[in-house]
Amino acid sequence: MKKTSHIVLSADIVVLAQFHNPSILNPDFLKNNKIVDRNWKVAETITTTPFSQTRFKNGISMTVDNERMNITQKINDNYHEISPIYDIASEYIKILEHVKYTALGLNWDILVPIKTPDSWLVGHFLKKTSIPKSSPAVKGLNLTMNFNLDGNITSFQLAPALINFKEKGPVEGVLVRANIHYENASSNEIRKKLQTWKETQQSIEKQIHKLIS
Repeated sequence: MKKTSHIVLSADIVVLAQFHNPSILNPDFLKNNKIVDRNWKVAETITTTPFSQTRFKNGISMTVDNERMNITQKINDNYHEISPIYDIASEYIKILEHVKYTALGLNWDILVPIKTPDSWLVGHFLKKTSIPKSSPAVKGLNLTMNFNLDGNITSFQLAPALINFKEKGPVEGVLVRANIHYENASSNEIRKKLQTWKETQQSIEKQIHKLIS
């Protein structure tokens, strides 16, 4: 399987804290503090005391509640090597450095194009000898795997999927939802992990291709 035979659908960052302040999240706060580009167009914004969300037309959204801050980038087939969400999270933490941050989660949805992914997953991961002959035929398989990657718990959820793209049309394959979790991380430690996001993503992609090749 070629190294490039996958499509990054989305990237997602979760930062946990003892107490976030959702009421400060709005487009003006983000732009005035140079957390996001001043020219970004807002698609939707909600600002309340327990929960706030700002969505931009470029596919990036940010939500904050009392315990977690979440930044998501919908990528699909418009993936770029440089993603702004990691700098956004780092700048947000830097400006609000008084907050007691506790953990970081990095997530990706990655599609590996494969024909008939249901039967492929069964044939690739399930040994025929492990299924009694009297059992009904296995038609599909969803998997969750946990690994220790560089000392951190990394989880992979694999499932068959059919994704519709604007230019490519429908593409079937194995959808991999990857997560790496950094527990008990201070603000400085979180920012350092965010700076090396590209290397982390490359490690995740290599692990996916080991699983699927």
